[in-house]
Amino acid sequence: MGRRLSVQSGRTFREAFNEWQEERLVYPRQCVKVQGRYGIELHTFAYASKRVCVVACYSRSIVEGENKTILIASKTKLLSSMKSVTIPRLKFIAALLAARLSKSVEGALGEMVQGSHFQSDSIVVLSWIRSHNANNKQFVQRRLVEIREL
Repeated sequence: MGRRLSVQSGRTFREAFNEWQEERLVYPRQCVKVQGRYGIELHTFAYASKRVCVVACYSRSIVEGENKTILIASKTKLLSSMKSVTIPRLKFIAALLAARLSKSVEGALGEMVQGSHFQSDSIVVLSWIRSHNANNKQFVQRRLVEIREL
């Protein structure tokens, strides 16, 4: 495991960078294993603005009574070419990206995953997903089908 590196006052960035290049940096990415058994919940967050969709998937485990949360995967999508799309639709695109990312992570982790939770800051998106209205516009309907399949 690499040692902890810090930038000392008076050093240039280039000096610190050169020192860091010689080090082996280690980032813990292990999901928690407790007494030979895995118990992981996935929590996937979706967010969108006029310019970007962001999704992040975290694992949550309880180890010795303490919550252990680790970022497993994240995705972003720049939306500069989608100027005429409304904010609710952009947030719906983020929800679809979240469903895809979660499915991918679940496939990689397999039986370790005990549950999945999704969060969105859009009431409109949540109501679209919960509704069973077959009269939704094609944009919404096509994405709803994929979200439900995932």
